[in-house]
Amino acid sequence: MGFYALFSFGGMAIVAILSGWLADWMISRGTEPAATRKAFTIVGFLLASTEIFGAWTGSQALALFFAAFSLAGLGLATANYWALTQTLVPGKAMGRIAGIQNCASNLGGVAAPILTGWLKERSGGYEAPMQAIWVVLLGRHSFVCVSGEACPTGAHLNFRSSTAFCLRPAEGLC
Repeated sequence: MGFYALFSFGGMAIVAILSGWLADWMISRGTEPAATRKAFTIVGFLLASTEIFGAWTGSQALALFFAAFSLAGLGLATANYWALTQTLVPGKAMGRIAGIQNCASNLGGVAAPILTGWLKERSGGYEAPMQAIWVVLLGRHSFVCVSGEACPTGAHLNFRSSTAFCLRPAEGLC
């Protein structure tokens, strides 16, 4: 089993190094630093979320594939997640803000197993915890639809803008 863990965490390490290098290269070629880091982080977290498909599959091989693939996506995000903080925060506040960011990130790691255990105990299986993921995604979609635009018009898919990749309601989705 340790051999399979090598692919997951080794892939994450390799992707983190390569994505950090690629983001730095893009920034050196003129893309806006915050927008570039934000784009890598968003794409990385989207790829990391594919782990849910591994949880639903009946195939052990497919589950292992999604475990490795999702951790590679997490590598894409993490290299730029911390660099984004350094890009956006003034020098004197950097340590404090990074500490707050790390604490907030770890709160999910504390809350998720507690919530999952509680939901499993109440429902008798893992169906309710898996459905909770869809509730969170639906909540995010509802927020975007109800609040209107979450960023300025025209900022979408513009790598030179710090507001690139903001979510806004798409025609016909809300």
